[in-house]
Amino acid sequence: MKLPKIAYCIFFLSFLTNAQSLDSIKHVSNFEKITFKNYEKDTSKLKYLKALFAIDSMYTDSLAIQKALFIDDFIVKLNTKKFKKLNPKKKIKLVFKKIHNNFLEKYDPIADFDLIISSKTYNCVSASALYAYTFNKLDIPFQVKEIPSHVYIVAYPNTHNIYVETTIPGNDGFYVPSENDMKTAVNALIETKLLTKNDVNKIGYNKAYHNYFYEKEFIKKEELIGIQYYNKAIYSFNLENYEESYNYLLKAEKFYSSKKINFLKKSIIALLIEKTSFSNVKNLNYIVSFFNNFNYQKDYHDKDIRYLIYNIITSNENNLPFLENTLSKLNKIKNTEVTKISKLYIYKFLIEKNSRLNKSINIILKHGREALKLDPKDEEIQNMVSLSIMKKFRFSSPNKTVLKKINTYSTEFPFIKKSIYYKSFMTILYSYLTQEKMRYRKVTEALDYFNELKKIINNNEEDLNLNQKAIGTAYWSVGAYYYGKSKLKKAKEILEEGKKFAPEHHNLNKVLMYVIDDLH
Repeated sequence: MKLPKIAYCIFFLSFLTNAQSLDSIKHVSNFEKITFKNYEKDTSKLKYLKALFAIDSMYTDSLAIQKALFIDDFIVKLNTKKFKKLNPKKKIKLVFKKIHNNFLEKYDPIADFDLIISSKTYNCVSASALYAYTFNKLDIPFQVKEIPSHVYIVAYPNTHNIYVETTIPGNDGFYVPSENDMKTAVNALIETKLLTKNDVNKIGYNKAYHNYFYEKEFIKKEELIGIQYYNKAIYSFNLENYEESYNYLLKAEKFYSSKKINFLKKSIIALLIEKTSFSNVKNLNYIVSFFNNFNYQKDYHDKDIRYLIYNIITSNENNLPFLENTLSKLNKIKNTEVTKISKLYIYKFLIEKNSRLNKSINIILKHGREALKLDPKDEEIQNMVSLSIMKKFRFSSPNKTVLKKINTYSTEFPFIKKSIYYKSFMTILYSYLTQEKMRYRKVTEALDYFNELKKIINNNEEDLNLNQKAIGTAYWSVGAYYYGKSKLKKAKEILEEGKKFAPEHHNLNKVLMYVIDDLH
């Protein structure tokens, strides 16, 4: 399968072995879990500092409150009457100096926000988050600016535009794409029709990259929480901790709205699928994540679905319980059409495989029923179910009990009456029952069976397998009955019709000869 080109942009992965559910967030602490849960319930009630601390697995609610009070106390002491009388430039200069002296001592590109308190270690994200919180408390208007390698603060935007630099711009706590990375990414965006070649030619690869991924004029201060997680994702990615990286991206996107996150998530998923062996049920999560993160009919099509499911089947064709478990995993796919296509493909294999192994008809029909719920008009499923049902009776002696069982199946699965297998078997069954009832002089029953036989063979398809001996015997027994009743014309009509289907049947030809002689 040729996966979406976006998968091959700028990210290179090795095989991930211990796979878990990719799209289920794994929290580092109960404090982080509760923080996320509360934010999802009501974003307006976000405790900003608590959310910044939550990335650290050692934090609890009480510890976060304690550290937040420490910062609040610093701001209260700063916000004096004298401070309030200062002009904007002097205010910013004083805040800058105080924050640096009290919190920003040692720069570390991967420092989390909590390190500002514990060791005065910071990066551009954590420092900007602290400035944003402080400015907000001091009623100083500001904007958070983001560029590919950096975030910073602009105080008093649209008036004084005071640029508050927390670090030296560069590769500081941010993923910094190279020129080649940007070109490769833009080419992938062109391939997926998110950008056009003409637009890129007009403005160049560098600007096209920046316009697509950094289109917002400024970001909300709350997005710095997400950027902190995004940085952790990049750090984990560089250490080849790809599952951890993906998990950080899931957390990042809760706060941080950026195309970069989705871009990286898709890349990870697509490449993981290319590298994954599907002999472990945990690895099926990659398939589900792929379908849920890519767009059906845009990023992938029916042939891609079949390719991925085919990989699962071929890896586990002798492990039918595994494939049955796979069906429940596929229920997690959000797109119902994709779920349907995926599950039908597996159901078809299970029906065919179980039938070939002569498994119980109950097992086969269990899968058949589920498949038909997904698509009642699927002719391939109908044909497989019909064959499996009729195969059950291939060695059965033709009798009324067998007829009753087949009629029960045909009531539930009416399409089997259109099946060649059904028609072929029923010609034998009705032929036998016609002859048997005539032998015991149960004429009414015999003629009912005979009429059912005629309905089938008179609408005979070219490839219908007609048993000449059985059909000839049925026509002979009915013709002989009318001959015995001296209804010669009726007998001749039936026997001549029977000869069309069984021209070499000895008894039929002999009685027909008697009838013709008597008519003359």
